[in-house]
Amino acid sequence: MEQFEQLLTCCVCLDRYRIPKLLPCQHSFCMEPCMEGLVDYVRRQVKCPECRAEHRIPYNGVQAFPTNVTLQRFLELHIEITGELPDPTSGQIMERCSVCSEKSYLSYCAHCEKKICEDCKSAHMDILRREITRFNSQIRRSLHRLQDTLAIIEKNSVSLQTKCVYRSHRSLR
Repeated sequence: MEQFEQLLTCCVCLDRYRIPKLLPCQHSFCMEPCMEGLVDYVRRQVKCPECRAEHRIPYNGVQAFPTNVTLQRFLELHIEITGELPDPTSGQIMERCSVCSEKSYLSYCAHCEKKICEDCKSAHMDILRREITRFNSQIRRSLHRLQDTLAIIEKNSVSLQTKCVYRSHRSLR
């Protein structure tokens, strides 16, 4: 069981993997904060701490590296066997929220591309939900207007066709 625990432990944070990302050299690390901490943003590359190989960062950032699905499945299997749930904040460091500047455990918001605390995240999600609802309403109203316009065009088209047929009959006489 000790060897199994070692297999599930990230060599950077020395904690259980959280979203294990696979580098091209086949070594895995937690996406956050470990992989993020290894990034050289100036050179846009990450240096593997195990083999020292340097890898280009994908355009979408470290989250674009493939997830090590085998390791992820082992983590899920370990949870099923032991019944122990991983601590979501273990290995995480407290940082300042990009929105409120409070020190807390942060989550990455893909929408605004910032690290934010749970309070700001829930407020932000509420705002996004309202925006989505507003956009849906606008789309529905626009769709109804388009359908009305299409109905008028179809009606006028039929009327126009009827007039054309009538005129062509009159010209034949």
